[in-house]
Amino acid sequence: MTTLKFRHNANTEKYEKVYVFGKPMLFTDNRIDKSTLPPGWHLYEVSYDDDNVGNPDCISNRIIANFLGSLVSTTDLGNIEDYMTLDCYNDWKWTGEFLYPSKGDKV
Repeated sequence: MTTLKFRHNANTEKYEKVYVFGKPMLFTDNRIDKSTLPPGWHLYEVSYDDDNVGNPDCISNRIIANFLGSLVSTTDLGNIEDYMTLDCYNDWKWTGEFLYPSKGDKV
C-alpha cells in the first residue's frame, strides 16, 4: 500500500515572500511538516472564505477546510487558540518575490 505524503519539508519548498500584519513571512500553497522547520521558526496555516475564493481570510495553527497554504516565519503571532481573521486587502501583501531556501536564498 502506498502512503500519501500530505506535509512537505519546509527546507525544500518554493516560497513567496508576503507581509502579514506588516511582518515579513514566507508563503507556500503546500502543507508543511512542522518537524522540518529550522529552530526559532513558526508555522501557521491559512484559509480562504467561501465568498472570497483565492484570498486569505484567516490564520490558524491548523486549517481543515478551505486550506490556502502555509506561512513560515521567525515572527511569533502568539498562541492562536482558534483562528485569527485578516483583511486580505490591508493585512496581507503579496510581493511577487519567490525564495528557494534549498538553493541558498536568505529570508
